[in-house]
Amino acid sequence: MTDRQQSNVVKTLKAQFDSGRASHAYIIQGSKANIPQLLKQCAKIVLCPQHGCGVCDMCRKVDTEQHLDRIALPMEGRSKLNVDDIEYLVEESIKRPVDRVSARVFTLNATDSVSGSGSAVWQNKLLKTLEEPVGNTYIFIGVDNPESLFATIQSRCQVLKDNVVSTKEVMGALIEDGYDSKSLAIAAVLSQGDMQYAKRIVADNTYYDIFDAVKRMLCEMTSTKTALPYVATLSAQRDNYKTVLLSIVVLLKESVVYRVCPELCVLPLAPQDIQKICDNYSIEACIAVTELVGTVKKRLDNNGNYTVELDNMIAEMLEVKYRCRI
Repeated sequence: MTDRQQSNVVKTLKAQFDSGRASHAYIIQGSKANIPQLLKQCAKIVLCPQHGCGVCDMCRKVDTEQHLDRIALPMEGRSKLNVDDIEYLVEESIKRPVDRVSARVFTLNATDSVSGSGSAVWQNKLLKTLEEPVGNTYIFIGVDNPESLFATIQSRCQVLKDNVVSTKEVMGALIEDGYDSKSLAIAAVLSQGDMQYAKRIVADNTYYDIFDAVKRMLCEMTSTKTALPYVATLSAQRDNYKTVLLSIVVLLKESVVYRVCPELCVLPLAPQDIQKICDNYSIEACIAVTELVGTVKKRLDNNGNYTVELDNMIAEMLEVKYRCRI
């Protein structure tokens, strides 16, 4: 991973340790592929006398998994965290450092551990440690989506995001790379600032098909009867539920921006389409539906039934639509 890709996490964390303003617990947001290296960089910043020089004995020990004060979890080659990992963290966190440094570092790769019944168990176990931190102990939780963690976990950690830039910057980079300017705005918005993800979106029509289906739903869905075709189309996107939900949110946000300051709109929507969404959803309704989508996403992240959640969500969207009339 290049220094440019790491700058958002590494530079911020290094500056905090250099100035003595470091927190005891962090959530590190990045792509699933980048999280292991990011967590290793975080450990170097804590354990290295120069806060991550990359060449000293301490940094080399972290690189080779030999540093006795950097504990990487989950243990035993598993991909998912469990309560045994957190019990081990609690037990080790009260011990004194052993490798000529004054801190212990626990890095938790949670990218595969934030859904399913086991997720609640280890998060609840970790919460007490976050509430009562041990001095000179630092915890880094690596995830690709911080919102998948309990709100109580999020509130006790500082969130650092890797390689997240503005929509405008993503669009500029895609243009420089020769991508079609007509489609890159959608990719930039759906990527949420992840440049590599934006490039995957541009290369895969599936994302655009989902976005278009959601757009037509928001424009044309006026009753349970008219909702049926969209339920059928979106039901087939179980594996892409995050894109379905995000498309709803970004389109509603765009409709709010259109009403407040049209010059700030970024999505390539026909005037009649954006106006239809505005006609169907008041600003109050947009806010209510966005909150609804967030609740649905948390349930799906925890292995909720996609078809059931989709049906219920669309029914509630219709209810909100008419309850929050313009």
